Amino acid sequence: MSTAMSELDFCGCCSADESTPAIYNRPGLAALAYRSGTHPTVLQRMLKRLATQKVEQGGRPLAQLNARAGDDPAIALLDAWATLADVLTFYQERIANEGYLRTATEQRSIVELVRTISYELSPGVAASTFLAFTVEDAVGAPGVATVPLGTKVKSIPAQGQRPQTFETSEEIQARAEWNALKPRLTEPYAVDTGTCELYLKGITTQIQPGDGILLVGDERDKEDTGSERWDFRILQTVTPYSGQDYTLVSWKEGLGSVKVKPAEKNLRVFAFRQRASLFGYNAPDFRGMADSVKKAYYPTFDFSQPQSKWPTEWPNFSIQTIAQKIIDLDTAYPKIVESSWLVLKTTSYVELYKAQSVSIDSRTDFTLSSKTTRVVLDTNEHLNRFGLRTTTVYAQSEPLELAEKPKSEPVYGNTIVLDRLVSSLIKDQTLIVSGKRGRVIIKDNKDNAQGLTLKSADGKREVILKPGDRLQVIVHSDDDQSKWTLMDRDGFVGVVTAGANQLTLQSSDKDDATVYEVAFIKVLPPPDRDHTTLTLRDPLANYYDRTTVTINANVARATHGETVQNEVLGNGNGAQPNQRFTLQKPPLTYVSAPTASGGATTLELRVNDLLWQEVPSLYRLQADSRAYSVRLTAEGKPQVIFGDGEQGARLPTGVENVRATYRSGIGLEGMVAANQLTLLQTRPLGIRSVTNPLAATGAADRENMESARRNAPLKVLTLDRIVSLQDYADFARNFAGIGKAKAVAMWSGEERLVHLTVAAGTGKEIDKTSDLYKSLVKAIDTYRDPGQRFEVVSFEIFPFSLTAHVLVDQPRYIRAKVLAQVIDSLLQAFAFEQREFGQPVTAAEVIAVIQQASQGVLAVRLDEKPPLWSLKNDKTGETGTILLAPIASKPDEKTGLLRINPDGIKLEEWNA
Repeated sequence: MSTAMSELDFCGCCSADESTPAIYNRPGLAALAYRSGTHPTVLQRMLKRLATQKVEQGGRPLAQLNARAGDDPAIALLDAWATLADVLTFYQERIANEGYLRTATEQRSIVELVRTISYELSPGVAASTFLAFTVEDAVGAPGVATVPLGTKVKSIPAQGQRPQTFETSEEIQARAEWNALKPRLTEPYAVDTGTCELYLKGITTQIQPGDGILLVGDERDKEDTGSERWDFRILQTVTPYSGQDYTLVSWKEGLGSVKVKPAEKNLRVFAFRQRASLFGYNAPDFRGMADSVKKAYYPTFDFSQPQSKWPTEWPNFSIQTIAQKIIDLDTAYPKIVESSWLVLKTTSYVELYKAQSVSIDSRTDFTLSSKTTRVVLDTNEHLNRFGLRTTTVYAQSEPLELAEKPKSEPVYGNTIVLDRLVSSLIKDQTLIVSGKRGRVIIKDNKDNAQGLTLKSADGKREVILKPGDRLQVIVHSDDDQSKWTLMDRDGFVGVVTAGANQLTLQSSDKDDATVYEVAFIKVLPPPDRDHTTLTLRDPLANYYDRTTVTINANVARATHGETVQNEVLGNGNGAQPNQRFTLQKPPLTYVSAPTASGGATTLELRVNDLLWQEVPSLYRLQADSRAYSVRLTAEGKPQVIFGDGEQGARLPTGVENVRATYRSGIGLEGMVAANQLTLLQTRPLGIRSVTNPLAATGAADRENMESARRNAPLKVLTLDRIVSLQDYADFARNFAGIGKAKAVAMWSGEERLVHLTVAAGTGKEIDKTSDLYKSLVKAIDTYRDPGQRFEVVSFEIFPFSLTAHVLVDQPRYIRAKVLAQVIDSLLQAFAFEQREFGQPVTAAEVIAVIQQASQGVLAVRLDEKPPLWSLKNDKTGETGTILLAPIASKPDEKTGLLRINPDGIKLEEWNA
């Protein structure tokens, strides 16, 4: 014992002996044991030492004190000192614990401890999203609007939520024509040899199967009346499509022939509304007529003599006016007009004519007399081939308007051709693309005789596809046309390798969900005559059914928080150093930014209307620096601190001369769902409505104590620079809004690549279009070694299920309550916050969690024989007593995180 301690311990009661316990704390404990004793142990120790206690004059007079009852004055005095020692050692232990970051339990302790290494608890970060505005397009409206910076939009809260305010972080020019841009839905239909179908505009064409149509162009109409470049066809099918406003017609024999091509110049289509016959088609059979009638038509013919050639038809029973280019129809057809088309058709021949004149006349011949329609044709070519009885005349031609062919190709990749010319779009403009995913159907043919297999990304789960299965297309790249990423009806997503002869593209189902994504215009090429082509910065993440796609180009970024304008903080006092003011409407909004901390303040502070600069610390500032720092109190209130005249300038004296403008609102409250932000608090002129097609992302609450314990040392390790592989993960973990990170080194070709997997603090994936992702990538790029390539990718959740037999101590404990405690413990132990990327789950770990969940658990048994493995990866189908989470080994791969499936916990009765 030292001299100083000897002087203090004049009675010797502080000396250690066999009754004084040795205090030892092993590394890694969450709390320190630092008490030398409690009331009972201290009292017992003092009573034990009474008999051996010496006094200055020598001897041990207290050895004769035999009283041990609590009401004895001497013993009562010792009891009082034991109580005092109990209290003192209690607080001594608490003080010792509060002196270390790992064991501190008070917020203030942690705040002060981390400040010793220049670390401030992260204030959190505001959520961000994209707002899609709709411009008023009513008649008379200007159709153009300006959405200024700071436009306020409030959310419609769900049950148990509070309304949240978002403000636009950029000014945009909006136009009515950008409300709902559509991709090109049709394309010119090339009519060529062999064509068997045609698209006509409208659904009220009044044509039916069996009707005749004519396809003709200038080759026959204007250039050469003898041209054969035209086609007449009898329709087989007529299918109207009301949704697309067109009618598809088809016929059996393809257009043109080996020698003659179909019409090309100014192609037009006509429907024939009238089917007629030539005059005389219904004349009586000549052979059945009386001889007197026959004599009238054959005066010199001797009918009494045997005939080697008997007339089988009326004399000259064919068109008699070929030279005059005239035909007579069987009755009056007033709707057949001049310049209309007529087609004369027999069973073996067909010819096209144009009416030069049309008149209603009468004719008597072949024992018939009736009104006729006399048509003068534009040519008499081949008229001699048409008999009166065998010819059908298609007349009363009516033009039909051709429609373009519907485009069936899905919308994907990084190019979108719009259905019209769109003006004033600019480079880097933000777009919201929405639609339903396209589908494919598995064909039933010999190419699928062995069946197609849908495999998970890691190859551990397979689903055999059958002909007729319809699956949603998630991804299909032009780089490898044979690979498709599909989702089946059970939600399983996998990759299948199939050729075009094995899959057929299908439209989406009526009940399919609409998906949304953000896109940015990379370059806007000059438009063609009729359409604008958009080239996107990145390929679309989805594979859309073209008919469901809508693009909104009136999009602005927005972040959570409401502006507090020109708030008076107080009066400056030049005689007072380090003046402090607390903002009146916390929490102060911080938005995601490419800084080392991941956030940037929205506070703007002016003194006497002069803007002062915010700095992380006042340390080593010049005496005249007009700067201030912001610190959060232990309660989370933002406090503004000014200099003392030596390190940072003091405030000048004035009345209400310290004013602040800032935004209030931060954290997970701002994580509004899609389409919740619909209330315009400030309505720009010409704006009809607003919504957020995508849910808000990137928010984080103020850093809690557990996070500070973990992240504060990382700042010392990285020192705001990234050198080693671990630095990438540490830097990301310390970035506001990031919950987990893991860095892996791998090769990409001949280059070394750092593959960084990150997750948001909410446990969700990070959208690459979000402010959080972009800020993180830019910050890493700023602080890293410029020669080192890196990529930031999101993670993948792998839920797992388990089956356990639990033996409950009954009837002492209620089985239902014990099992409920077991489930709660499992959910907590295998939650996102407790797991790391790539961390496996073992049966032993599961058993330990269940066993420690309640004192009512006597024993736990997991099945160990297939097919009843106790642990199962729900995504890959992997089973066993150890489940592994995949770790990325190639660029763009995702590292996995195992989380328990709340619906997959099965606790069964114990069967010995």
